[in-house]
Amino acid sequence: MLRASLCVVTARKDRRLVGIGRAWGDGCFRAVIDDFVVVPPERGKNVGTRIVKMLLTRLATIEEVSLSTGLAMAPFYARLGFVLSRGAHMKRIAARSAQAARVNPRPGIGSAHDAGTA
Repeated sequence: MLRASLCVVTARKDRRLVGIGRAWGDGCFRAVIDDFVVVPPERGKNVGTRIVKMLLTRLATIEEVSLSTGLAMAPFYARLGFVLSRGAHMKRIAARSAQAARVNPRPGIGSAHDAGTA
């Protein structure tokens, strides 16, 4: 997964990984920031902001950078220049993921139960 990424940014505190973000895409026109996380004790300390800014610097030549997020995080990304887009957000769940969803009854945690949400 990381090897196929356009770029990966990590944040460390005392040699411990506290945040990571990666982007993938075609390297020219489109990129997607994905798999972005900061451990709870480091949230609110600009770790996430620094990771996203570093990703955007590395993606500066890409025409469109997008990401998926919940509405609660929209203000965070808006401060970094992202805007809510209009249109449908659609997912296609691979067969093996759908099978895992039947095994894991907790929606939103390794499951396909959120496939209809936008």
